[in-house]
Amino acid sequence: MAEIKNKRISRDVIKKIAKMISDRYKQINDLYQIYEMESKLEYSNPANNVIKDVVVNVRPTLQLTVTLKDQDETRDDIEWFCNRLEENPKEIQKVDIHLYAMCRKNASNNESFKGVEVQEDVNIYLRPDNARIEFSYQNESESYDNMRANIESLINSCPASYDKTISGSGIRKGMTGLSRSLFLGIILSLGLVLFCSYSDTNIYINDFVKGLYFIPLCFFVFALLGCFMPGKNHENYRRLKMKKKYDYWERYKNTDHYKNDIKGYVENCEVEIGEYYNNEKIRDEIEKTYTNSKY
Repeated sequence: MAEIKNKRISRDVIKKIAKMISDRYKQINDLYQIYEMESKLEYSNPANNVIKDVVVNVRPTLQLTVTLKDQDETRDDIEWFCNRLEENPKEIQKVDIHLYAMCRKNASNNESFKGVEVQEDVNIYLRPDNARIEFSYQNESESYDNMRANIESLINSCPASYDKTISGSGIRKGMTGLSRSLFLGIILSLGLVLFCSYSDTNIYINDFVKGLYFIPLCFFVFALLGCFMPGKNHENYRRLKMKKKYDYWERYKNTDHYKNDIKGYVENCEVEIGEYYNNEKIRDEIEKTYTNSKY
């Protein structure tokens, strides 16, 4: 599967993948424990030596690594790993998952080969803006094939990082500012009309305020201001830490300008750790605010 592109990988997805790999590790490790126990019996009594269909004669390894502040913590405990992901996700720099296992197939009723080595290897590298999954195997087993297919299916079902929230950022920021300015326009317009109705103002001002064009003009002015008035989604997009790339340099202001990096979203991914630890929640808030601003 190699490098993952244009996907948002949540911590829940990371935990599900780790659980699949951990379950496979436990299956193989149980077989290894049986091998160790029976080897001791065979050594003490050679008559007990029986050829098995599958022999796990190499201890499997599972490494679940979480890196915070340049310090790696590695265990093979899935419960510890899931808890560690949620303890302080903002500080997580990277997550690595590695599984290595080897066994020997002496005979099988369902396979055409006999007396072969079976090797299973999974390597997963997760960074806030990059993810890579590598599957390596020799004489793949059915259990490994099912695990690999389930992991690939789970990754493919993840939402795209370049979605309507990113591609439609302009309208989502503008609508919230527009709705705020229109609401303000209604309040101020009605307030001014009532003020002129019950106070001694200039007759020309009074006639203009009560005229046919005053309220539509107010709405136009406040709608125009709404294009520049920051709304709630302006702050949400700032918190989202959108990918940016250099656009141009403004000479007279000596200022660099940046624009949304579409390629950065399409060619990479967004993992819910580090600087993107809260992005799923922020995206939901953006869409909810945008939907409410339309009504």
